[in-house]
Amino acid sequence: MKKLKILCITPPNPYLKTPETGFAEELARRGHVVSIVFSMDKLPKDVMEQKFDIVFGMMENSIGLANYAGKLLNAPVYSHLEWVPPWRVGQEPLEKWGYEESTVEKIGKKELEYYNNVYKYQVSEWEKSTIRSCAGKCLIKTIEQFATKPIDCKIRYYAPDVKKLERYRDATIKEENKICTIARFVPHKRVVHIIRALALIPKEKRPVYTIVGYGQEVYNIINEATKLGVNIELVGSGLNGVKEKVIQESMFLVTIWAGIPLAEGFYYKKPGISYKEDHIYEVFKDSLLYAEPNNIEDLAKKIEYFIDHPEERKRYGERG
Repeated sequence: MKKLKILCITPPNPYLKTPETGFAEELARRGHVVSIVFSMDKLPKDVMEQKFDIVFGMMENSIGLANYAGKLLNAPVYSHLEWVPPWRVGQEPLEKWGYEESTVEKIGKKELEYYNNVYKYQVSEWEKSTIRSCAGKCLIKTIEQFATKPIDCKIRYYAPDVKKLERYRDATIKEENKICTIARFVPHKRVVHIIRALALIPKEKRPVYTIVGYGQEVYNIINEATKLGVNIELVGSGLNGVKEKVIQESMFLVTIWAGIPLAEGFYYKKPGISYKEDHIYEVFKDSLLYAEPNNIEDLAKKIEYFIDHPEERKRYGERG
C-alpha cells in the first residue's frame, strides 16, 4: 500500500475525540503521514509550506477550507458530506425529527433560509472536490435538492474506535439493571422519546437509564424525566473510559439516529434498539431490534421485550 501524506481538516470539538479525529489517527496507524488541522476558517502557515498527496475535508464545515487548501497546495481533495438534515431545509416536517414546542433549538422561516444557504454552499463545495463521499445510499436524496449535476459519490460510514474500546474492556464489570443512550442532546436524537417509553413500563421492572452526552436540550431531558418519574443518570460526554464502562454495565442500548454508539455496543456484545429509520436500517440491517419511528408505545414494547428476554438480548448482541 502506498504511504500518503494527508492533510486532514475538521472542526474542533472540546467535548470529545470525534470520529473524524479517530479516523485521522487510524490513517496514521496504517503508516500514512497525517497532519490534522482543527479549523473551519484558518490554515496554519507551517502546514501550508508542506507538500501533501491529498487534502481530506472530513466534515461538511471543512469542505470549503479543504478545497482552498487543495488549490494552494496543488493537491487533490477528498470531501465527506454526511447528508443534508431534511428538517433544516424544509424537506420534511420538524415533528418527524423530534422538534416540539419546548425544544430549545427553534427553526422558523429565518432559520430555514439560513440553512438553505449553508447547505447550498456546502454541496457546491462538495461538488468541486476531486473525490466525494456521503454517509448512506438513502441519504443521497437529501443532497439532490442542492446539487447542480447528477450525484457521483462513494458511500462511507464512520466506524467506532476499536482500539479505544479494547483499551477500556474490563472483564470485572458486571451487567446491571440499567440501559443506556449515547447521543448529543439535540432534538433529532429524540432522547425524550426514550424517557416517555420508559414511563410506560411498570416501575418494578423499569431499569435505571444512563445517558452519555452533552448539548443544549439537557434541561428538556431532565424536566421530562422528572415529570414522568423516570430515574435517569447523566454522566457527561463519557471521556476517559466512562462511556465504555456504561456500555459494559448496561443490558442494552437504546439510541435513536446514531450509528457509532450502536456499533460500540456491539463490540461488547451489547444489543441495541432503535427506530427503523431508512439510514439506520441501511447500516445495520437486522442486527437491531427496531421500533416504528416516533411510536412511543412500540418503543416501550421493544424495551420491555429485551428486559424480559435475556436470551434474546444475548442473541442480538452476538449477532451485532
